[in-house]
Amino acid sequence: MGTDQRHGKLKAKMDTDFIRQLGPAMYTDILNRERLRYPVSERKKLVVADQGKQRPKALQKRARDLADGLLEYICSENENYKYVLIATGENANMLTKEGFISSYARDEILGGLERIKKDIEDGRFQWRNNTDLRTNIIDKLIDIVGRPAKRLDIAISHYVQLLRVLQLWCHDSIDEVISQIKELQIELILLAIRNGGLVLPSIWRRANWILLGDVVLSQLEQLDMGVSQLVSCKNKMDSTLETTFPSNSTYGSMNSLCKDPYHIHNSVVDFGNLIVGDISRDVSNLRLELSSWMELHLLTPNDKVIESVSLMEKQMLDLDNWTAIRSPYSIYNPVEDSSSRLLVLCRNVLEILKAAKEFSKEASFDHEKARTFLAPRCNFGASKLAEFHATKDLVGQKGYRGGSAIEKQNFKCHSDDTMRKLLAWSRRLQYEQN
Repeated sequence: MGTDQRHGKLKAKMDTDFIRQLGPAMYTDILNRERLRYPVSERKKLVVADQGKQRPKALQKRARDLADGLLEYICSENENYKYVLIATGENANMLTKEGFISSYARDEILGGLERIKKDIEDGRFQWRNNTDLRTNIIDKLIDIVGRPAKRLDIAISHYVQLLRVLQLWCHDSIDEVISQIKELQIELILLAIRNGGLVLPSIWRRANWILLGDVVLSQLEQLDMGVSQLVSCKNKMDSTLETTFPSNSTYGSMNSLCKDPYHIHNSVVDFGNLIVGDISRDVSNLRLELSSWMELHLLTPNDKVIESVSLMEKQMLDLDNWTAIRSPYSIYNPVEDSSSRLLVLCRNVLEILKAAKEFSKEASFDHEKARTFLAPRCNFGASKLAEFHATKDLVGQKGYRGGSAIEKQNFKCHSDDTMRKLLAWSRRLQYEQN
């Protein structure tokens, strides 16, 4: 069974743990197609399947629009200069390896790129208005180096060079999301360890009560699947853009020697759909779980926690609006419905992850309120949490009869096992950081 299939089955199992769907069953993907987020009726499945078969050329055009729109954004922001410098340096090394420029010319080019980098970092680089980022840098490199830089620029088509810039930008975007997820995972683990053995009312799940540690373990696994999918997407992107030079190649034919650019277009679409689909759902589920603790007054009042929840709510509203199913009469806009949408959603997801991390870091549970909490009957028939504590003899106050020795032992074993799993997660994440 493949990794994607295993992830699909595990996510489906996690979905069934919840008492109802957290969010709409369908959403609009990065190419403006309706996609399934949860199991739905056969009729809706057919609608979604038909969209995948219809207008393949139109969908490929939308994938190109997405890539071109992102490139326009990247090349309009001078702060993205490092991607152009890296891509140009890689091209120089590759052309030297294939014998199209000399090692001496390559060293001149790399030296020129270092000089440009230092000028930009020191604020001395003269950016020309109405000229994109790549042109600014390449023209300056030609001024510094001369003929070797010109030969480099004509050896590979400008679009292929830009695709490498896009690839590098996507790498950084994926790494940033992964980094924020891992930082959040660490804070969630620390929150559970600080509150070891704490039992909470279960509002969203098919249970009346649940250990905080079990909630955190569930979120860790869900977030980790998102990380695995992002890493897989990044690895796939690495293999999509390669330039090869047959022995009889000439400069005139080199522009057509790269792999089909549609491969990288589709990889960018995969990245966008991960953000719009699974990653967005994961942060939505997490936000509901965290905010429910404050709504049930189980946390000690804290301005930073309140601010974090407010920020998560605001960002989730924006995220939901950008992924909502569109009217059948809406007109597709190549920029607003693809590249601009992905940029906004990436920012939304990152802001939610940062807010959730701050929440987990600052949250402090009121253990006494948790012990005596009486869940409203409208909340899926939940019972008195106090009765649960009495049965397990967790409160230790006079008047509680307590449960059987077997019940107490079973609960203690489960609580200890949960703590061991949390500590194992902590060690793993610390190892990955090092």
